[in-house]
Amino acid sequence: MQEHASFIGRQLGNYLITGVLASDSHCIHFQAQNISIPQQIVQIQFYPHAPLTEAQAYEAFQQETAMLRSLQHESLLPYLDAGIEHGIPYLVRPYLPARTLETLLQQQPERQFTCTAMDILISQIGQALTYLHSQDIVYGNLHPGSLLLADNGQLFLTDIHLHSLPNAEPTDKTAPYLPPEAPSGDAEKKNDLYALAAIAYELLTRQKPYHVPSTTQPGTYYRTKTLIAPSHLNPAIPSEVDLILLQALSRDPAQRYSKLPRLLAALSAATKGEVYQSIPSIPDPQPGQVAPNAFDLAAAPTQLDIPQMQQPDMGTFDAPTAAQPVAEPVAPHPLPQRPPANQQPNKWVVLSTVGAILLVIFACVGGGLAFFHPISQPKQITNASEPTTITISTEDVSITQTPGATSTPTATPSPTATPSPTLTPSPTPTLTPSPTATPSPTPTPSPTPEVKAGTLALETATFAPSMAGGNCPFMGYDSKHNLVFRCQTTLTLSDDASTEQHWSAAASGIVASFPSGNEGTLAPGERTSITFQVYIPSYKQLCQQGTITFTAQGTSTTAVWKCS
Repeated sequence: MQEHASFIGRQLGNYLITGVLASDSHCIHFQAQNISIPQQIVQIQFYPHAPLTEAQAYEAFQQETAMLRSLQHESLLPYLDAGIEHGIPYLVRPYLPARTLETLLQQQPERQFTCTAMDILISQIGQALTYLHSQDIVYGNLHPGSLLLADNGQLFLTDIHLHSLPNAEPTDKTAPYLPPEAPSGDAEKKNDLYALAAIAYELLTRQKPYHVPSTTQPGTYYRTKTLIAPSHLNPAIPSEVDLILLQALSRDPAQRYSKLPRLLAALSAATKGEVYQSIPSIPDPQPGQVAPNAFDLAAAPTQLDIPQMQQPDMGTFDAPTAAQPVAEPVAPHPLPQRPPANQQPNKWVVLSTVGAILLVIFACVGGGLAFFHPISQPKQITNASEPTTITISTEDVSITQTPGATSTPTATPSPTATPSPTLTPSPTPTLTPSPTATPSPTPTPSPTPEVKAGTLALETATFAPSMAGGNCPFMGYDSKHNLVFRCQTTLTLSDDASTEQHWSAAASGIVASFPSGNEGTLAPGERTSITFQVYIPSYKQLCQQGTITFTAQGTSTTAVWKCS
């Protein structure tokens, strides 16, 4: 950095350079002070090797930096400003007194991160990358040197790849984290996924993927075509994490994770071994069976201990306590007893009974006489020449008696109520029958379209252990000392299938497990990557023959395990 010391004290835009922080083949990192706001300390990324000489390049740079200044995420250091000085572009962001992850790894060369620590760091990076991808931005420059680690463990992404700058070739720092098929560092989202998995691999093993150290020159590494399983370099790594990283760093792009959230979720679940330790142990699979998926909680049934209900004892009852006094029993009323036959009735009782009967008879007779005695009516005396009228009002009739007239009383009827007019019924309307509908001709049913199941096909249908020259590399030994081999292929459903198909896989003659599950769904014309492991008990049984059959509705295909 001594060659850049001449920049100290110079003004760049509205900023005064006060120091040199770092440099690489892309840019120089300066510490500077905002002239307008002296208390604001910033970091400037100066790109002397990417001069902008055309108006179109100017415009592209301004548009891209304006977009970067709009980004907001807790793991992204915001960009405050951007400019061009004598054709040289630069970016301004807050200064953070923190070391890079690369510096931490260099200071502790022997330290291997635990899976939990790795997951904490990788999750932070992955969430920031997910946010960038949602904005259709590719980071494109992911390596430990581009990650700032604060003292509280917070990670920040810096140095986003600027697509508007010329000569944006990968540096020596980024090259080990690029997938084998993209040595030029093309800006693609899948490259960010690969770089993230490569950093996780390095945190756990302290080696870069596809690199082995030299035995004669310390600090020198050679690139290889074979990826060493992480657990071979760090035995503390669980097999689930092993498989996830091997899949994410596969040389075949089709075998890798295609979505960043899936990779993050798989790593997070695999590192939480304590979650699965609380589940009843899963028995080892037998030949011909598919080993249960370690990530599928439903694969480990849990037996619920349901207590039986206690039935009450109806045979005995507890005696009442003193606090609950029992009421005295009430004696029943005695029934009247018939007197004995030899007992004579009391004469006074007889006399009183006879007297009571006579009183009742007398009362009845007196009431009858009173009922038939005529009732005398008061007479109204008027002029002698006028008739005397005696009126007895009753409810229904009025009787008038006049002297000299016939003694037969004439009953004057009560006024007859005027009858209500009779309603003349309106003529009943005659219903005119609706015309009979002419039946329409029965439509001829259209022919039912033929349902086609399509055809399942495997890109690779024959597998063999690498020790016998096959295509399935040896991954090491499991807890039962079985040899573990990892195989990869692609399953495709043909285009002529009518609907999507649900497929499942089953092994016969060998023991196999599927880290991503042994079933799924394929749409017509869709393909999916299949990764499975084969478990061989010993070297003598290395070439025992077996099959793995993939079945869907109406179609199936079989992969063969054998030595060639």
